[in-house]
Amino acid sequence: MFIQANRSDEGDYHNDNELWTAFREGNRKALSALFMRYYDTLLRYGLKLISDEDMTRDGIQQMFLRLWEKKENIADADSVKFYLLLSLRRTLFRMQDRNASRERRNAEFGNNQFDSYNNIESKIIDQELEEERKALYRQALNELTNRQKEILFLRLHHGMKNKEIAEMTGLTHQRVRNYMSEAVSKLKEHIFDTRMSN
Repeated sequence: MFIQANRSDEGDYHNDNELWTAFREGNRKALSALFMRYYDTLLRYGLKLISDEDMTRDGIQQMFLRLWEKKENIADADSVKFYLLLSLRRTLFRMQDRNASRERRNAEFGNNQFDSYNNIESKIIDQELEEERKALYRQALNELTNRQKEILFLRLHHGMKNKEIAEMTGLTHQRVRNYMSEAVSKLKEHIFDTRMSN
């Protein structure tokens, strides 16, 4: 790794804004602290995008190296987490563009992105559904398009707002709202229809 990460570095900074400012000013300990603070989150998100652990780990390294090289030109970030997730998304897609055609990338993205929805299932099912509804929810997810799944994942797993999701996915704010509304309606409709027919 090009970053000599040390968990003790994180204790020097109380919040993300302090950390981000120190990093932009050339503090290598701040870079290491950023790396340690967000590595697990970035890895989980990267694996949702490409399902290739080696490429995801390489992408995280490349992203931090690129950020360090361009630190003087990086703007202030309203949300450090959002900035890093968006940067990783762009880095991984650039890597895939070099290794495969757009069609292959989209197919792999669609097939592999949402293989594991355990976290989202747990949040929704544990709060609203009894044990027998788990199967209904999984069936309902299969009815969603890949884009609806991605937007639902970003909202529920990372707590992103529509504006942030729009910026990350390249969609308009209204389109994100439409996708979210369609996804929720589909889930409710599928679960209701299945329960009524049983």
